[in-house]
Amino acid sequence: MLISSSEYTTTLPSNTDTVYLNIGFRQNFTSYYLSEDAELNTIIDRLKIEYDLFPLNLNNEKDNIFFYTINDTTVPFIIDQNKRLLKLIDKIDREKQNQYIFEIELKLKSIYSMKLQELYNCQKKNSFINFQYTNTYYQKMLVIIYINDINDNIPICHDFHTNIQLNENEIKKNIFQIQAYDPDLGKFSLLYFIKF
Repeated sequence: MLISSSEYTTTLPSNTDTVYLNIGFRQNFTSYYLSEDAELNTIIDRLKIEYDLFPLNLNNEKDNIFFYTINDTTVPFIIDQNKRLLKLIDKIDREKQNQYIFEIELKLKSIYSMKLQELYNCQKKNSFINFQYTNTYYQKMLVIIYINDINDNIPICHDFHTNIQLNENEIKKNIFQIQAYDPDLGKFSLLYFIKF
């Protein structure tokens, strides 16, 4: 079977005007710290959109012109599309995963694309409109959420009960070595041994 390869290129018609949109995230990176005992539906942040000279009148508190997507569907977070809230939707455990890295991308809702097309088509008859974003704002933002540890694990001893046989009148410096660890971090991982 013969398969032919084809290349397609598209060029914009000569009567195309480009309109630059100054809207998006102020930064392309942000990070948060979240405790591993955070409750479900914990709000991590409200996503802030900024703009200058946007062709439509917007009320930044009410108008939500973007659809927000997270590029990793396995993370325990969602974006409330109506309120622009980044929220926790599943349990997290620092000992299983100590951070989450994902991207949030903005996509202009079709209703606003149509409004923009309508606005510019009224101003420039018989012209195609090509919308592009400027470099002033970002349409993608990298997010890192670091998980803070809590003291949620008990220490683990390899030999919880051990019998030790000693000879009478025999002096030994080291009788037994205890092997134990705590999977928590920092001060929560310190082990204290008490002699009886």
